[in-house]
Amino acid sequence: MVVQLRISIDGTFIAKDGSVEVKMFSPLATSAGKKVVDLEDLSLRPDENETIFVLSDRAPGFDQLLRYHRAMRTVVGSWKGDPHRSEEAHRLASERESNHLQKLRGELITGIQNGLVAAMVNSFQSERGLSIHSLR
Repeated sequence: MVVQLRISIDGTFIAKDGSVEVKMFSPLATSAGKKVVDLEDLSLRPDENETIFVLSDRAPGFDQLLRYHRAMRTVVGSWKGDPHRSEEAHRLASERESNHLQKLRGELITGIQNGLVAAMVNSFQSERGLSIHSLR
């Protein structure tokens, strides 16, 4: 039996079909203060009885890494898009984009994976840890 899912991560839907919803909260949401008790409260609502909640564990340094990535991406974008910047500045921005930003993106993905390894799943008023085996 195949079950289609509606999946959202931090409130943004990545799949909209299905009768069962999976609401995932990343290490960013956890860093911003989302707690297991918040998911427990949500799971008790009658309109959420077909929803599975997944709360990532805190990933050390994730929020700082994300802020750094966003700032670097902003600077790279402004340098690349500024016609008054020198050719050297454009080259440096392109180099940073292809090397440094890709490395940071990989570190962010690792942070999300690490947060999900120790995630808590709350579904239909029951709570249990999520094992790494269910993620691979």
